[in-house]
Amino acid sequence: MDTAILNLAYLALVSSTLIRPVLWLRSLLTVGAICFVIYGVLADIPSMYIWNTLIAILHIRQLIKLTRARKSVQLNSEQESFRLKWFPELSAYDFYSIWSMGTYEELTNPMLALEGQQQQNLYLLLDGEVRIQHGQTQRAVLGSGSLIGDASYLSGDGALANADAFGKGDIRVHRWDQMQLATLDNLNPIAGKAMHQFIGQNISQKML
Repeated sequence: MDTAILNLAYLALVSSTLIRPVLWLRSLLTVGAICFVIYGVLADIPSMYIWNTLIAILHIRQLIKLTRARKSVQLNSEQESFRLKWFPELSAYDFYSIWSMGTYEELTNPMLALEGQQQQNLYLLLDGEVRIQHGQTQRAVLGSGSLIGDASYLSGDGALANADAFGKGDIRVHRWDQMQLATLDNLNPIAGKAMHQFIGQNISQKML
């Protein structure tokens, strides 16, 4: 019995090294600490159960904070409509992790990308029309739900725009700094994965 509890504790610790979502990571570390407490009591090792009791309490405290933070996120009606339209698989908390890293903007006839220049921003077109032009040739007209700067974002820091992108008239966009958005994978792996999938889908649709 003692050995089984100790093995369970080590299994929880090993599993935690393979998990990126913070909530699951904290949960596994809490399970591991509790198992060490039980083993320490049964084996009469005070240093083990005292220190791991403290560790378990700290992890449980952080779990409570994380759970409350997830429940406290309230999207407005427009944000909720965007979540359901483009990220239906995400919770409000995970969607807000993406959305809060960007900025909502209303623009008139903006130049969003210049061919051959470094693309620093990723834009999601919320409303309006954006034209993509290579040289003197118009390649596409993008509507709501399209991304501008997606190819350069996936190419990595310092990538150059492969075409001009300019809005026609009044448009609404959500803009992300590409370098800041690149940190999303570490801050919220679930949201980061969803964003990469959304970008991949946009690129695939443009190729059709």
